[in-house]
Amino acid sequence: MASTNSLKYPVAGYHFKVVMGGTEMAFKEVSGLSATIEYKQENPGGDSTAAPKKFDKVKPGPVSFKKGLVKGNLLSEKILDSVFNLKMNQVDNEISHQDVTVTLMNEKGDPVAYFLLTGAYPTKWEISSFDAMSKELTLETIVLECTSIYVHT
Repeated sequence: MASTNSLKYPVAGYHFKVVMGGTEMAFKEVSGLSATIEYKQENPGGDSTAAPKKFDKVKPGPVSFKKGLVKGNLLSEKILDSVFNLKMNQVDNEISHQDVTVTLMNEKGDPVAYFLLTGAYPTKWEISSFDAMSKELTLETIVLECTSIYVHT
């Protein structure tokens, strides 16, 4: 029987940290760390069913960051304005693209996986719905797109 020290267990997803624009920020949830592999199909003889597919590119998916709404500490002000230079009520302002890191950690706080979103920029900001029959916290969500996602374990 193998010793318990040599067994590998999946890592829980509740211990993570996020760094945006050089500043560590706390979030309730990070979701959407994904990439779609796109192919191009070559059709030399007209028969598309037998045509080979060739790798074209990897397209990262949108990544959502959720945080509880706190008076005087809106994500829209803290992240959109200070990190990405995006003013909510101004048009034609140039935003800055930033690298964002998400580090998944084990129960001891040691890094287990590291996700680097390069050239990230905001595409959506949202406040959760208000419901008089719910006891849920009000959440702010910021969605970022990026040029690439690198994963290190």
